[in-house]
Amino acid sequence: PSLERLEGIGDWLSTNAEAVYGTWPGPLQGLDRYRSTARDGKLYLHVLEWPSDGVLEIPTFDDIPSSAYLLRDPGHQMGLRPSAEGVSVTGPRCAPDPAVTVVVLCLNARPSPG
Repeated sequence: PSLERLEGIGDWLSTNAEAVYGTWPGPLQGLDRYRSTARDGKLYLHVLEWPSDGVLEIPTFDDIPSSAYLLRDPGHQMGLRPSAEGVSVTGPRCAPDPAVTVVVLCLNARPSPG
């Protein structure tokens, strides 16, 4: 069982290494469904519990996402729209990864007030 677990982690990292290595903690931490890492204008949203309707409700943070895609499938652009919480990201109904799915949010800096 230990070897199977390590192989699973290795497989996950081979797809999602960009969201782990050379990143720093992102602004979304301690939430029930999400954690985040960040690097160079990208926020990597680690989705721990994929919603059954495929809609991720992301709380407001300091930057504005301009686009979103699945790290495992960069060609799959996800829907993005403002919501009461912050922003809604629409993806597939089924979790793309059975463990942790990584969604990449490309960021635009939020204009400073004044």
